[in-house]
Order: sequence, then structure tokens, then C-alpha cells
Amino acid sequence: MPDRLTAALRGNLDMAGLGALLVVLLAVYSHYDSQVFTPASITILSAQFLPLILAAMGQSTVMLA
Repeated sequence: MPDRLTAALRGNLDMAGLGALLVVLLAVYSHYDSQVFTPASITILSAQFLPLILAAMGQSTVMLA
């Protein structure tokens, strides 16, 4: 199992770094705003950023096709 994990990380080292950065930023943000992970806050944030996420997904689909 550790060999598989090592091989997966070696191939996607940039994604692992970005994932780690995301976790750190979420931890810092939740430290400063304790209400960030409430259902109401998640609903508001997803409503604000869902169009941006969908546009980014559409753009990446066009670029890959």
C-alpha cells in the first residue's frame, strides 16, 4: 500500500501540494471565522461560487476537447 501511495504522489506532486495548501488555508480561515462550516454558510458560499466552478469546468472541458 505505501508503494502505491508513493507512486501516486510522485506522479501528481503538484496536485498534492495544492491540496495541502487548500487544507492549510481552510484551517486558517476556520480559525478566524468560527461560523465558516455551518450549513447556512456553506449554502451561501456554494450559491456564490457555483457559477464560477461550473464556468471553470466548462472551460477545462473545451480546452481538453
